[in-house]
Amino acid sequence: MQRAIENLSGLCIGKYRVREDSPDRFVLSGNRIVAWLGVWAVLVTSGLFFLAAEAAFFGNHGKKTIGIWAIIIGVICFLQVLANFATYTVDGSAKSVTRRNIFRATTWPRERFSAVSLSVAHHNANEILVLALDLGDNKEIVASVSSTSKGTSIVAIAIRMANLLEIPFHRFGQAVQGGAELCEALAQTNTPAGDGDGRDLIINCPACRKKNTPAVAFDLTEKLHGFAHTSSWVRCLSCKADLHSKLRADELRGMSAEMLAVHVRHRLPWIKTTTALFAAILCLFPWVGIIISPIAMIVNWRVRAWTRTLSIIALAISTIVTVIGLIIISN
Repeated sequence: MQRAIENLSGLCIGKYRVREDSPDRFVLSGNRIVAWLGVWAVLVTSGLFFLAAEAAFFGNHGKKTIGIWAIIIGVICFLQVLANFATYTVDGSAKSVTRRNIFRATTWPRERFSAVSLSVAHHNANEILVLALDLGDNKEIVASVSSTSKGTSIVAIAIRMANLLEIPFHRFGQAVQGGAELCEALAQTNTPAGDGDGRDLIINCPACRKKNTPAVAFDLTEKLHGFAHTSSWVRCLSCKADLHSKLRADELRGMSAEMLAVHVRHRLPWIKTTTALFAAILCLFPWVGIIISPIAMIVNWRVRAWTRTLSIIALAISTIVTVIGLIIISN
């Protein structure tokens, strides 16, 4: 559950903004809490669904059991929402930064910081900008946003933060998935870019057949019924195809397109093929198929391969079988 929340919240992080602005002080806040509240709402809604289902099949005893678990899960997730959401107050007069959430506030003097850094990183295959304060060997991540037009404001915020605290500004990596507006904003910082995370590659894509096209490498950990499987992938940014890699993402760093061709193949992820096959096998069983088939279709919806077709067919069959089962039971 924690892994799913982290992945979804990372993808849903939105635009950060400056509020309570003054010449020597500003407060940085964002709508990351919206993403966490969204996850919490999904979990609570799911809990209420199972609450109604168990109440219908098992009566009051089942209703109490599911109700208790729904409340526990809702409380835990809401506490994670409150702990995750924080605002940062940058005070140019006191030369300090204060991090505040609902539980506590922490203030760091300027002497604790060595620099303000803005890094182009990746959340799986998605490019993000990470604004951080360097605290010796550690980093305090202030904000992370997708490298779209939303990320342009973070560049100006990073520069202003460094100016108010009178500490150096460093940036790392080059924006590949971001637009021209973001690239121009990064170039106007007049700061040389250091090495990034090395996930950006140039490949000869076996899916779309384009030569020397940009791509991004990432590791993917999939979990299904208690089993975990980690695999490595390279996503072609031209056709969005996910290509299987024999080596981990970090091991592909610096390889040429010709060298990558030896290690990168076009293959579907394990979770996609597994769910599609399970849906095809179980679609003839009432109740079971109607649960597995929608999951398989959601997992494979963006895949242009046989798994998507198989999942759609399985969903159609399982729906028909379930409807027939309901008719038989009602009669």
